[in-house]
Amino acid sequence: MRAVVIITVLFALLLAVVPSAPAAPMLGGSTIFEISGGGSILHYHNPATTKPSFKNKANKKNIPLCIMGTAGGCSDNNTVDADPAGKGYLFYDSTTAWRLATNPDGDEAIMLTGYVSNDGRFTMIGTDALSMTQVAVIGKVKFDKATGDPAKVNGKVFAVSAGQEHAGKGNFKTVAIVPAP
Repeated sequence: MRAVVIITVLFALLLAVVPSAPAAPMLGGSTIFEISGGGSILHYHNPATTKPSFKNKANKKNIPLCIMGTAGGCSDNNTVDADPAGKGYLFYDSTTAWRLATNPDGDEAIMLTGYVSNDGRFTMIGTDALSMTQVAVIGKVKFDKATGDPAKVNGKVFAVSAGQEHAGKGNFKTVAIVPAP
């Protein structure tokens, strides 16, 4: 059940965040994106049976409830770093380091590393330290033409939890840029 919740919340950001790492401020600050999205989670339980694997949806309705800690499977205080606002955040710290969190402070974030190309294409990966869920985000950053700062991000997210026999995929996009706390 833990991986279902983690993968579900990742789609708000994506975004399931279980305690894994403190916020990592970067020189010059981070661009903080509020993100939203949706996707699906495939359950690989009992692969030897003839029954098809169960698949459930993660969407704009159930993801915020999970982040708030009020949805079934998300209310144990050990699964999701709950936040009453029910929002997901992507922190663009540099072209090689990002974070996913369920709060605008970036506390208890999943650390992501990878690369952003000169034209904005990116690939970032990370592993949640507690659940060992592996996360990959791939997409495009749009930069402000006048300043060169990141202005918008959208892409796809993939997550796999071998221990929980779950895999998820989805899409995410920018809702807004959030002022640094």
